[in-house]
Amino acid sequence: MCFRVLVVSLVFWFGALVAAVSGTLSGSVSNVDPIDLLKPSEMTVKLVVNADDGDSARIVASTRIPVAMLPAVFDLTFDDDMIDKNDHATVEVEIASDGGLLFANFAAVPVDIDVAEEPVEITVFLLLNDLLSGRWQVTELSGTPLNMSWRPHIAFTGAGTFEVTAGCNTLSGVAQTKQNLLRPNEVLFPVETAGTLLACQAHLATLERAFLNDLQDVRHYQQEGLDLTLFDKAETAIMRLRFIRS
Repeated sequence: MCFRVLVVSLVFWFGALVAAVSGTLSGSVSNVDPIDLLKPSEMTVKLVVNADDGDSARIVASTRIPVAMLPAVFDLTFDDDMIDKNDHATVEVEIASDGGLLFANFAAVPVDIDVAEEPVEITVFLLLNDLLSGRWQVTELSGTPLNMSWRPHIAFTGAGTFEVTAGCNTLSGVAQTKQNLLRPNEVLFPVETAGTLLACQAHLATLERAFLNDLQDVRHYQQEGLDLTLFDKAETAIMRLRFIRS
């Protein structure tokens, strides 16, 4: 009888201990618009912490959830003992299908795990099709063929990241796409990009301005083999490119 009481007491004590050191982070993940995913997908949610002393980020909890549509919800259980009071916690989300990354949140979302809050809300973006990975040279701009020896080019390096060499300057950023069954290859280049700010010769400066202005008007693309066409919102082809190397 005493043995049974002891076992029951240990079970309750252990359960209380687990409850005391674990927490749950809840939230929702959405795209710009609610969508049904086109094929079975898996969402990975990670709780990542960085210490004040500059140590590298470490994952303290993660979970994988099958998802068929967005928005989707998640509950992520973590161990309090793995997080120091000076740690900065963020949430990262990725959605993949058939081994390929479809969605991700470009900026990690900060969370305060010590405060009881409303569920965290995370926006993810559809990533540019990695079939475009490689370097593409501009052959036509605003309907005008470029017959000069040097021409602007765009390099896609996977997961939506890109680098453009316009005239004298090189700019980089992350392109965002939106899933649309009627026009599936929608793409938007960011207004703000990182890069150099060098002065160009007059003819290169004119070309650079025209190229960057057209890039801001791009709304979707069409790839046919080694040829890539970028269209504006009026369905006008404003840029044609040719694949030159991976």
